[in-house]
Amino acid sequence: MSNQSPITVAILARDAVAGHALELLLQSVGYNTLFVVETVVDKLAEALDGARLLLIAPKLSARHREDFLNGMRSVPAIAQIPVLELITVHDGTRPELEGHVLWPCRMEDLKEKIDTALMHGSHGELAC
Repeated sequence: MSNQSPITVAILARDAVAGHALELLLQSVGYNTLFVVETVVDKLAEALDGARLLLIAPKLSARHREDFLNGMRSVPAIAQIPVLELITVHDGTRPELEGHVLWPCRMEDLKEKIDTALMHGSHGELAC
Protein backbone atom coordinates (compact mmCIF):
# COMPACT_ATOMS: atom_id res chain seq x y z
CA MET A 1 0.00 0.00 0.00
CA SER A 2 1.09 3.58 -0.46
CA ASN A 3 1.33 6.41 2.07
CA GLN A 4 -2.46 6.67 2.12
CA SER A 5 -4.28 5.24 5.09
CA PRO A 6 -5.70 1.76 4.58
CA ILE A 7 -9.16 1.42 3.08
CA THR A 8 -11.89 0.52 5.56
CA VAL A 9 -14.15 -2.40 4.70
CA ALA A 10 -17.33 -2.85 6.75
CA ILE A 11 -18.37 -6.46 7.35
CA LEU A 12 -22.02 -7.34 7.89
CA ALA A 13 -22.42 -10.80 9.38
CA ARG A 14 -25.04 -12.81 11.23
CA ASP A 15 -22.39 -14.69 13.16
CA ALA A 16 -19.90 -12.66 15.24
CA VAL A 17 -17.24 -15.39 15.01
CA ALA A 18 -17.44 -15.48 11.20
CA GLY A 19 -17.46 -11.69 11.07
CA HIS A 20 -14.40 -11.38 13.24
CA ALA A 21 -12.61 -14.08 11.23
CA LEU A 22 -13.28 -12.07 8.06
CA GLU A 23 -11.96 -8.99 9.84
CA LEU A 24 -8.68 -10.75 10.62
CA LEU A 25 -8.36 -12.05 7.06
CA LEU A 26 -8.98 -8.62 5.56
CA GLN A 27 -6.60 -6.95 8.01
CA SER A 28 -3.92 -9.46 6.97
CA VAL A 29 -4.06 -8.08 3.41
CA GLY A 30 -3.95 -4.43 4.48
CA TYR A 31 -7.53 -3.27 5.03
CA ASN A 32 -8.99 -1.59 8.08
CA THR A 33 -12.26 -3.23 9.09
CA LEU A 34 -15.52 -2.45 10.85
CA PHE A 35 -17.73 -5.23 12.13
CA VAL A 36 -21.35 -4.18 11.67
CA VAL A 37 -24.19 -5.86 13.50
CA GLU A 38 -27.31 -6.31 11.38
CA THR A 39 -29.46 -4.70 14.08
CA VAL A 40 -27.98 -1.20 13.61
CA VAL A 41 -30.39 -0.35 10.78
CA ASP A 42 -31.57 2.79 12.59
CA LYS A 43 -27.96 4.08 12.94
CA LEU A 44 -26.42 3.10 9.62
CA ALA A 45 -24.55 6.35 8.96
CA GLU A 46 -22.77 5.98 12.30
CA ALA A 47 -22.16 2.24 11.88
CA LEU A 48 -20.65 2.67 8.40
CA ASP A 49 -18.76 5.89 9.13
CA GLY A 50 -15.48 5.77 7.23
CA ALA A 51 -16.27 2.56 5.34
CA ARG A 52 -15.48 2.53 1.64
CA LEU A 53 -17.10 -0.86 0.92
CA LEU A 54 -19.62 -3.16 2.59
CA LEU A 55 -18.85 -6.90 2.56
CA ILE A 56 -21.81 -9.13 3.41
CA ALA A 57 -20.78 -12.42 4.99
CA PRO A 58 -22.34 -15.70 3.86
CA LYS A 59 -25.51 -17.01 5.47
CA LEU A 60 -27.06 -13.64 6.33
CA SER A 61 -30.81 -14.08 5.92
CA ALA A 62 -32.32 -12.54 2.81
CA ARG A 63 -34.70 -10.46 4.93
CA HIS A 64 -31.93 -8.99 7.09
CA ARG A 65 -29.75 -8.35 4.04
CA GLU A 66 -32.55 -6.55 2.20
CA ASP A 67 -33.59 -4.54 5.29
CA PHE A 68 -29.99 -3.45 5.82
CA LEU A 69 -29.38 -2.57 2.16
CA ASN A 70 -32.69 -0.70 1.86
CA GLY A 71 -31.85 1.27 4.99
CA MET A 72 -28.36 1.96 3.67
CA ARG A 73 -29.64 3.18 0.29
CA SER A 74 -32.01 5.61 2.03
CA VAL A 75 -29.13 7.47 3.74
CA PRO A 76 -27.43 9.79 1.21
CA ALA A 77 -24.09 9.82 3.06
CA ILE A 78 -23.66 6.05 2.61
CA ALA A 79 -25.96 5.20 -0.30
CA GLN A 80 -23.11 4.96 -2.83
CA ILE A 81 -20.88 2.59 -0.84
CA PRO A 82 -20.17 -0.44 -3.05
CA VAL A 83 -21.46 -3.76 -1.72
CA LEU A 84 -20.02 -7.23 -2.25
CA GLU A 85 -21.77 -10.32 -0.96
CA LEU A 86 -19.90 -13.51 -0.16
CA ILE A 87 -21.97 -16.51 -1.19
CA THR A 88 -21.43 -20.24 -0.97
CA VAL A 89 -22.43 -22.83 -3.54
CA HIS A 90 -25.10 -23.95 -1.06
CA ASP A 91 -26.80 -20.52 -1.01
CA GLY A 92 -28.64 -21.27 -4.23
CA THR A 93 -27.49 -17.92 -5.62
CA ARG A 94 -25.63 -17.74 -8.89
CA PRO A 95 -22.11 -16.40 -8.28
CA GLU A 96 -22.11 -14.64 -11.64
CA LEU A 97 -24.75 -12.21 -10.39
CA GLU A 98 -23.62 -8.65 -9.89
CA GLY A 99 -21.87 -8.02 -6.58
CA HIS A 100 -21.52 -11.69 -5.61
CA VAL A 101 -18.23 -13.33 -4.68
CA LEU A 102 -18.08 -17.10 -4.40
CA TRP A 103 -16.82 -18.03 -0.92
CA PRO A 104 -14.49 -19.47 0.14
CA CYS A 105 -11.85 -18.05 -2.16
CA ARG A 106 -8.23 -17.02 -1.86
CA MET A 107 -7.67 -13.74 -0.03
CA GLU A 108 -5.67 -12.43 -2.98
CA ASP A 109 -8.72 -12.99 -5.19
CA LEU A 110 -11.07 -11.33 -2.70
CA LYS A 111 -8.70 -8.38 -2.39
CA GLU A 112 -8.70 -8.02 -6.18
CA LYS A 113 -12.52 -8.05 -6.25
CA ILE A 114 -12.69 -5.45 -3.46
CA ASP A 115 -10.15 -3.22 -5.21
CA THR A 116 -12.07 -3.55 -8.49
CA ALA A 117 -15.38 -2.65 -6.82
CA LEU A 118 -13.75 0.37 -5.17
CA MET A 119 -12.18 1.50 -8.43
CA HIS A 120 -15.46 1.28 -10.33
CA GLY A 121 -17.56 2.55 -7.44
CA SER A 122 -20.23 0.03 -8.24
CA HIS A 123 -20.99 -3.64 -8.33
CA GLY A 124 -19.55 -5.77 -11.06
CA GLU A 125 -19.88 -9.40 -12.00
CA LEU A 126 -17.55 -10.64 -9.32
CA ALA A 127 -16.74 -14.25 -8.60
CA CYS A 128 -13.48 -15.67 -7.29
